[in-house]
Amino acid sequence: MNFFSTLANYCNRTFLKSFLITLICLALIVAFFDFSEIQRRAAIRPDILLGLKLKLVLLKLFYILEQVLPFIVFISSLFIFWKLNRQNEVVVTRAAGVSALKLVLPVVIAALSVGFLDIGVINPISSVMMQKHEKLEDKYFHQKENSLKVSENGLWLRERHHDRQWVYRMGKADLPQKMFSDVTVYGFLENNEFMERYDAKSARLLDNHQLLLEDVWKLEKGKAPQKLTSLQIDTTLSQDSIENVGVHRAVLSFWQLPGYIHLLKVSGLSALKYEMYWHSTLARGFWLGAMILLAAAFSFRPIRSGGSVILAIAGLMSGFILYFIRDFTYALGTSGVVPAILAAWLPCILTAVMGLALLLHLEDG
Repeated sequence: MNFFSTLANYCNRTFLKSFLITLICLALIVAFFDFSEIQRRAAIRPDILLGLKLKLVLLKLFYILEQVLPFIVFISSLFIFWKLNRQNEVVVTRAAGVSALKLVLPVVIAALSVGFLDIGVINPISSVMMQKHEKLEDKYFHQKENSLKVSENGLWLRERHHDRQWVYRMGKADLPQKMFSDVTVYGFLENNEFMERYDAKSARLLDNHQLLLEDVWKLEKGKAPQKLTSLQIDTTLSQDSIENVGVHRAVLSFWQLPGYIHLLKVSGLSALKYEMYWHSTLARGFWLGAMILLAAAFSFRPIRSGGSVILAIAGLMSGFILYFIRDFTYALGTSGVVPAILAAWLPCILTAVMGLALLLHLEDG
């Protein structure tokens, strides 16, 4: 069947209409619950006005909708296929010699187009919005003691300790060994007044919350530089805190992630969770098409056979189960138990195989 045929255009138009309605309804539900959560958190903050609360909700909305996009596609396609079947349009079409696969194919292509639009356009917009959301969150709700930045000239860490702000620049990190090379440490007062600086060839985290600097130059305000063999300074940094403090994956778009992953690897840090997020974002675009196959398989049962409503409900439950499987494989991929590429693509492959097998069985049956 030609993708631009009358039947294909009708199926696509019906699908897109159902998709937009489902998207708007779910967006309103998500916005309501997110706003309720912000209201709860801001109950003791009279300085956080209604306009800021609404802004926080809108800035995060795109990111949340992206995560549930396959489910939105599944719900909307399940409804339109069930409706077409109930109105006997599926029976008439198949009686005219159009197979179930040919009937579904244009909608699959439309869903894939939505997925590629999400990756290429919506995802970069969502990442910019999440950057602004994270800044507002940090300003009004979080009081971050530690922060991390990775750049071409090394790893940058900031912490507050006692009455000082400390900034660390490390050329390369070996976290399993708790070793760092080419280290510079800056000490500032709370008003950002410079007080001291240490330049060390290497450094090592000790178990007693201290950083051991070796082959170090010490420069204090108003004093001459000193060359020391070693020097220990107090710190709140640990192997776990350095691994866990980082850029939220949502503020990096699909196109920015490869560069950030490269910087992490060069700096000696683990990039596994960002690699997993990149693969899962790409797989999500193809998962939309697989969801169409699954929805059709649960909706094309002839009405005269009975049980079509129960089958549609079973299809809905299968969608929830697939989302659970996705979260489970994502956790396995992030922890390194399963390769990231396999963990990200497994739900998509399972959905496509299941949907295609059920459709072929329906075609033969």
